[in-house]
Amino acid sequence: MKRLPLEIILELVIADLPFHLDDKACANLKNGGHSWWFLACECNDRYLDVVEELVAICTYQQVHALCFMTQSDSRATLVSSASPECKEFLTVSLLFVGRFEFLDSAYSSEYTVSDDIKRFEALDYGQEDSPNEKGRRVTLYCYTQEEMYKKQVRVCAFIYFSV
Repeated sequence: MKRLPLEIILELVIADLPFHLDDKACANLKNGGHSWWFLACECNDRYLDVVEELVAICTYQQVHALCFMTQSDSRATLVSSASPECKEFLTVSLLFVGRFEFLDSAYSSEYTVSDDIKRFEALDYGQEDSPNEKGRRVTLYCYTQEEMYKKQVRVCAFIYFSV
């Protein structure tokens, strides 16, 4: 509020994050994030450029953690409480490949199918030429080994063409 340079404001926000920037998967959340909440929710989009800068240096998991954080006295998430332009920017930044929105529990261990496959529940908003405004619930699978993926595609193709 004292008109500090944006670089200083960004550094203050980074120092107060609920995770370390080195923790790419957000495995160790801690208390913090009050400065982030203040910029995104209480400054009427005045610091949208700082919000954009921070999101640009975060991984998808970190952005997800920042958007769905809550304050101790409320159950509302940051993204639902954000000022209009910040909310719009954060909502778009949550889309994976510009199309999928992972649901809250996407990083839960219950979604691990095996060491080689992870399952994610998401909403699919479609492609640019055929958007789906409300989103369609889908399940996404992430394969860590190419051979496992190819085997699964062969099985699915066989089942599809056999029916």
